[in-house]
Amino acid sequence: HFFNLRHLNTEEEEAASSEEDSSSFRGSGVCKWFNVRMGFGFLSMTHREGICLDSPVDVFVHQSKLHMEGFRSLKEGEAVEFTFKRSSKGLESLRVTGTGGAPCVGSEKKPKGTQKRRSKGDRCPIKIVLSSDIVRLFIYQKISFLNVTGL
Repeated sequence: HFFNLRHLNTEEEEAASSEEDSSSFRGSGVCKWFNVRMGFGFLSMTHREGICLDSPVDVFVHQSKLHMEGFRSLKEGEAVEFTFKRSSKGLESLRVTGTGGAPCVGSEKKPKGTQKRRSKGDRCPIKIVLSSDIVRLFIYQKISFLNVTGL
């Protein structure tokens, strides 16, 4: 059997097309604020379906909806285009891009306190803290023991 590969979509395209159904809308505006540590924020929508709004409307945005490489975030005031839907919580973005469908720029800020997670074998349940005086005493006692026993 032969398949027409031009009609196969990537998982990301499938997810985007299934989310962007008839109940989704197009909007544009700017990032109102975005918390890089929590991974969410709000967009300030100024245009809906190409029509200028009388006053900006807030649209929720989660980092998973941002079209960009690497660490996903938005910079406050960054111009964005997006699709969104109405949910029980309010307006929620489905896919967010920069202007003209370009990748989002993102914030220079990265979450503070991000540490590389150690493997279980590297974890020590007991922390041992030795002062330099205790270390010196231990070494002195070892040397004394070795001298007395003749080792």
